[in-house]
Amino acid sequence: MRICIVGGGLAGLASAVSLSKALEEDSDVEISVVEQRDFSSRGATFGLALNGQMALQEICPSLLEELKNIGVLLPAGGYMLPWFRVRDGLLECAQRCQNVTILTNTAVVSVIDQCDDAILVTLEERSDDETINTTTVKMDLLIGADGVHSSVRSLIGAPPAISSYTKCWRGALNDLPPDLSHVLDIPVAKMIKTESGWFSIFNFNTSLTGFVSWVATSKNLDATTPLEALEGIEDSNDLALARGLLEASTQQELEFSTILSTIPLETETGWGGKGRITVIGDAAHALRPASGLGGSLALEDAVLLTRAVTKHKVSGESMHATLREFESLRFVRCKTIVDDQTRIAEAGYGKAAKVFEWTPEYEKWLFTGPDADPNPPVNMYVGGGGEEEEEDVVEGEAPAPKNRSKGKPIAGSSLITLLSVIVHQMIALVQGQEQQNPMTMNGGSLLAMTGKNCVALAVDKRFGSGPQMVTIAPRHVWSPHSNLMLGFVGLEGDVQSLSDDLKLEVARKRNRALGFGTDSAERRISPPALACITSHILYQQRGYFVEPIVVGLMEKTQKPFLCAMDMIGAQSFSKSFVCSGAASMSLYGTSEALWKPNLEPEELAEVCGKAFQSALERDCLSGYGILVYLITKDGITEYDLASRND
Repeated sequence: MRICIVGGGLAGLASAVSLSKALEEDSDVEISVVEQRDFSSRGATFGLALNGQMALQEICPSLLEELKNIGVLLPAGGYMLPWFRVRDGLLECAQRCQNVTILTNTAVVSVIDQCDDAILVTLEERSDDETINTTTVKMDLLIGADGVHSSVRSLIGAPPAISSYTKCWRGALNDLPPDLSHVLDIPVAKMIKTESGWFSIFNFNTSLTGFVSWVATSKNLDATTPLEALEGIEDSNDLALARGLLEASTQQELEFSTILSTIPLETETGWGGKGRITVIGDAAHALRPASGLGGSLALEDAVLLTRAVTKHKVSGESMHATLREFESLRFVRCKTIVDDQTRIAEAGYGKAAKVFEWTPEYEKWLFTGPDADPNPPVNMYVGGGGEEEEEDVVEGEAPAPKNRSKGKPIAGSSLITLLSVIVHQMIALVQGQEQQNPMTMNGGSLLAMTGKNCVALAVDKRFGSGPQMVTIAPRHVWSPHSNLMLGFVGLEGDVQSLSDDLKLEVARKRNRALGFGTDSAERRISPPALACITSHILYQQRGYFVEPIVVGLMEKTQKPFLCAMDMIGAQSFSKSFVCSGAASMSLYGTSEALWKPNLEPEELAEVCGKAFQSALERDCLSGYGILVYLITKDGITEYDLASRND
């Protein structure tokens, strides 16, 4: 079997590796990858979502582990990676395959599908835009994996891509100027809203030292450089940050732009393939980069196409029928995701960005991977969705989401339940009983403050059941190593469960050699990484009545890191102080009054203790002693302070 894959990007190389692995015992299999350019280090940021990880596990498990080592772990379980590192990894895998040949500077200029016999493919080898050789070869299967503006789609008469009327620039920096070193303190990513788009910064420093990438998008098609797309940034610091990154970038990055386009997958036109020819990846279903799902869908394509071709070899079914079955299997899933990403992307360009929140059912279906049911769940968005929200998606004008406050009408049984709850609450109020808030039922508070190359975390010792005192025990804290701590406050049972889950997850990742541990200073888990893992667990297991705070020092710069989270893992970062727990309202006031920038370690411990002690005197659910943990480059120092016991 002779297979020609057009395109040496992620989809093409993944397909080559997957097919080679599945058909390696067949000596007659020859796979050619045709790429019209050289393999240069281009591209910006790639998101390897959970579904992409499952697909890559089937394609090349060793590469998946390698990418996890260099990737930045995201709260939803995905990894943020430089695009070219993923491409280079797949390229190395393909070059190791005995039955794979890679042709660069070569383009497909004509295709004649003889259907029952073979495909005649004409290749042109080029140098400096001049044709130096032309050959025509016979192929049993042609796979178009050559991107959104696919030459294969054009040659077989498939509908072209549709412009989203959004201009995009991308760039990356390996060596930041000294005045931009604070960019490395950005936790994972920073999104800056402009008048006509977004300026996004992605920080890879925790896994790739000093590496930062940026993406600028704008609806202003007259803009010739990303500097012109920065209009409308309200915060002067954000504007200076964006300008600084662009001025440090290469002239080529500033001048080269693309118009984001999509292939919307219409029922009337189908997937796009015909005869012995099919398309995958962006050539089949290019989608908007709203949630970073395009690359993961391409990896799914590679796995499922390989399964289809393997089935063809065994069953003897015609290649035409095999490819149409593959396309039919992929169509509904990919169309659903393409339309969803278009809605989300376009909604973000309004004056006030609209929010589409996925339902747990849709999110689970989305990230299941190659083995997902082809048909999506009925409800896609929280507050009513699914079929009710399905509308024709017009590029440049996303359908408005329904009012989330409306949702679905309350069914009879649900209405009775709701009324029952209201009646019980009214009876409790009449009898003088106050409903217990799970977040404050056991009492307790946390306060974290930053200083000059130091950070402090204060916790109280009271454990109660509502206003009733039970025992004296410090709030639960965990220190993975000497420059990092995590404090928990909330419902004690949930605190213990979350703590156990978190320790198990960190241990699991350490045992899988994902790049951090507690035995080596160079491989210790960073504060942003711990915050991401904690946020991911809280969201995945949402229902924990816990509000954790992550504090620590960045490994390279020794700058303080503060991150507070709510019960579903939403992160809040601060360069001054954060607090949570029963006395949080009082803590905001006392901390605002006493904290000031660049406190020395001893001053920070004193200020943090005073602010915490003052707030506890105003709250009956906290107190009975204070522990202040001071983190410096030399380790953790503990201070035990007295407080009121009434």
